[in-house]
Amino acid sequence: MLLLADHRPCDGSLWVEPGKAHVEKKELQPGRVFFIDNGHPEADDANPGTEAKPWKTIRHASDVLKAAETVLVKKGTYSEFKPGWTRTMWATPHLVPKNPGRPGAPLTFRAYPGHDVMVTGKPGGARLGNARQYVIWWGFKSDRHVMFRNAKHSALINCEIIGQYKPTTDNHDGIRVELSEHIVVKNCVIRGIRGNSYNSAGIKCYDVTRLLVDHCDIHNCNCCVFDKDAGKYNVYRWCFLRDPQTEPRPGSMNFHMHTHGGESTDGCELYYNVITESGIYYNTWNVKSPFRVHDNTFFAAGFGSKGRRMLVMFNNIYHRAQGVRRVEGGGYGLIKSTELPESDYNLFSPEAVIRFGVYTPDEKNFRGLANWQQAWGIENNSIEGDPLFVDAAGRDFRLREGSPCIDKGRPFTYAAGAGVGRDTIAVGYAWSFSDGHDVLEHGDTIQIGKGGNAQPATVLKVIDRTHLQLDRKVSWSDGDWVSFPFKGDAPDIGAYEFGDERHRLGPTWRHYPKRKFVATQQVVPPPAAARPTATTEKKAAGDRKYVPLHREDWLSYKTNEELFAKRQWWNFTRTDEWKKHIALVPDKTFKQVVRMTQPKQDLSGNPRGGRTFFHTQKFAKPLDNFWVRLRVRYSPGFTLRGSSPRHANASYKLFFILFQKATGRSGIEFANGTQYFYSNGQGNFKRKTEKGFGTHKHGGHVEGEWTDGEWYEHIIHREVTGPNMYVHRFYRRRLTENGKIVDLPWNFWGLETIGQEGQVARPVRAIQLGANKNKSNDQTQHLYWGPWEVVDGSRYPNPFNLPLK
Repeated sequence: MLLLADHRPCDGSLWVEPGKAHVEKKELQPGRVFFIDNGHPEADDANPGTEAKPWKTIRHASDVLKAAETVLVKKGTYSEFKPGWTRTMWATPHLVPKNPGRPGAPLTFRAYPGHDVMVTGKPGGARLGNARQYVIWWGFKSDRHVMFRNAKHSALINCEIIGQYKPTTDNHDGIRVELSEHIVVKNCVIRGIRGNSYNSAGIKCYDVTRLLVDHCDIHNCNCCVFDKDAGKYNVYRWCFLRDPQTEPRPGSMNFHMHTHGGESTDGCELYYNVITESGIYYNTWNVKSPFRVHDNTFFAAGFGSKGRRMLVMFNNIYHRAQGVRRVEGGGYGLIKSTELPESDYNLFSPEAVIRFGVYTPDEKNFRGLANWQQAWGIENNSIEGDPLFVDAAGRDFRLREGSPCIDKGRPFTYAAGAGVGRDTIAVGYAWSFSDGHDVLEHGDTIQIGKGGNAQPATVLKVIDRTHLQLDRKVSWSDGDWVSFPFKGDAPDIGAYEFGDERHRLGPTWRHYPKRKFVATQQVVPPPAAARPTATTEKKAAGDRKYVPLHREDWLSYKTNEELFAKRQWWNFTRTDEWKKHIALVPDKTFKQVVRMTQPKQDLSGNPRGGRTFFHTQKFAKPLDNFWVRLRVRYSPGFTLRGSSPRHANASYKLFFILFQKATGRSGIEFANGTQYFYSNGQGNFKRKTEKGFGTHKHGGHVEGEWTDGEWYEHIIHREVTGPNMYVHRFYRRRLTENGKIVDLPWNFWGLETIGQEGQVARPVRAIQLGANKNKSNDQTQHLYWGPWEVVDGSRYPNPFNLPLK
């Protein structure tokens, strides 16, 4: 089916698919092929539908196509609207076929091979979709959503669904599946479904059974996948879930499993996915069999759960994530270990934080795997370390040789009992695998056993929860491994199997730029954004590549006048004074830097004291997650006044963060030999809790030695971690010794802030770099600015290769 062989067009001639050589006669599949071409001068729905006399609209084909028939749509934009359609018909796609297909003889709507076909129409209702059975949509683009309702054994394959922002908290979807079963969404791109809540989802499901979402790339949505109600045996695999949209609503997520009222979920599964920038939220109360989350790579993404039922997790990588964040439902105490029936064979990065009882008085945080194991008695086979990705900054999450994840996993399930020469095998859990849903050409290829005794087989039918029918006879013993094929002694932890070129994620039809890798490793497509060129690319510590959003090294300016013309500095007190106190000066470390002078001021002078000079760098777009790296040098006596940081004579602010649509600022302040990052600001943001963490002894201060005349490096990371939660991480170290750059350890301090209910952690619109004296100073002081840069943290989660906390 699906044009896997030549077809007989409606006029009786032989049609050979472009790009396929017809070398011998084959038995033709039943049915006929029709053509649509709205660019053809003689196109008309009254035509017979031949290639010479094509139809004009897809709507006509949806009215007349019958089982086993195929329509090929040639390039163009097709604006489709069903006559008589009203908004009360919201659940009926404009192009819903009039007739159903049947097993082995589906209705197939397909873009002509190699042609770009856009399906659109005036707002209101889905275009593509189905309320029938055995219908396939193949190879289309659409800027209108897709609807499957009361559909069976149908598919959307090789399609691209392009969304837009809608100012709504109501349902807003790219693909919506309701009251349906055995639906396949394969090799698709779904992007840009944005609104004012996570109800704007790339894929959304209500009461769906046996949905298969396979090899898709879902990104830039408020929620990539929202399995909203009563999902049963739905499988999401080999997908990229990435770049969740946080504007205008921060706190979006990549995957949300949810149930309403008395509805229940049963046996849904998430495996072989790469999930970045935001994680999974599992919010269910009535569960019949476990939600299985395994063989995934979480990068800068965690796992949250609010529920009381079954959850199984294994073979996952939690890197630069908070690991497993478990939220007790109803706000009652901590989770009991018996409510986590299985969690093992995972890899946690050393900075992983596991949190239990979040938002309750009994909340506890477990830092590191050892504390987590000791508290719950699980994860006995899990490990901690760096997974050794090929290029995490470039989103290549394949494993390098020597990764601790290699051969450290467990199989999907195990054989039950024993059998000899049989094509039906009993297993512990069969719903992990697909039989093709009577839509795809064949089911999954699996492996029974391991090593030299491994037996490959193809799944013909998933009979029930514990039985698989195979395409050949196999033999097995009780407890034999049953899994997808793997190399080595055991499956690898994470979404990729090391050295297996067949193991690919995301749509297989997309043409990505070629990249050079070791031949035994699989090429992974880069992110949708353009890759940086050699002229703009930089290398950070650890050879991580990144491209700054904004940067300055001061070397392009020859005179102060040229600096003032391109970099506008300003003064809080007198707008015409800043030019007197800002100047380019030579420096033996960075060749040329900017000096900012705080002149001596009598203690009886301006009650505000000192001068305040700042340069404001506006961001191209507001950011929830970004890094700033600063290099600064101080004059003698700069930070050695007074005893209280907030009230010292030399209390001094260096750097500010400005929030979108809000007053107030966060920033760095230092005094009395210490410095700290304070997070007040964001207008009316009211804090519920604020917790400091890191290498500090009191308050929010980062303590350490000061050496006058040497350069210091400061790195600030701001990350919104929830709708009303954000974290500031502050790193500081001395950068030079006698003017030469040295590699010294970092001093770290962090602050997590959680707002009250209804508060919003706002994105940042700009930063300010400069000097702000809180009090008067009795001697002239200087601050020297070296190179600085801003990096998008959503694209480069750790550009400077820091020990994340």
